[in-house]
Amino acid sequence: MTFTRTILKDRDGRVFFLPNATLLSSKIVNYSRSGYIEIPVTITLPQGLPFALARDTILSVLTVHPKILPDIKSENKAQIPGLSMIPRRNELSLLEIFPKNFAPRVLLSGLAPLGNTVSIRFWIDDITHREEIVSDVLNEIGQRIGPIGKS
Repeated sequence: MTFTRTILKDRDGRVFFLPNATLLSSKIVNYSRSGYIEIPVTITLPQGLPFALARDTILSVLTVHPKILPDIKSENKAQIPGLSMIPRRNELSLLEIFPKNFAPRVLLSGLAPLGNTVSIRFWIDDITHREEIVSDVLNEIGQRIGPIGKS
């Protein structure tokens, strides 16, 4: 940080020079310190696939993924952001700790003759693995319900 500008480097190695006036008037998000992040993904379902069947299949993929809430697996649960601030009983499960709004959701977001659009929303704790997690989820959904389109 200098008197007139701030120099930032993103996780891809790019360097940004930002005027301090811009920083003072902007919203800054530090994903590495924010804890859990909600990931939205929009897909187009295969034509003729009932939404209820697609929703149940997608939720079954999301609820067992090891890097998606509420099933995040960690060698040391104390390393999960936010978990160390919660008083520990014998072994609290994440389902007991987090309210239902952290559960994965599948919402119908558009109707079309060539395939309905679905919005998938789920929470992760490590933004650096976002692309890999989304790729895993889309791959597994595609294997279970057939070819999907990603919007």
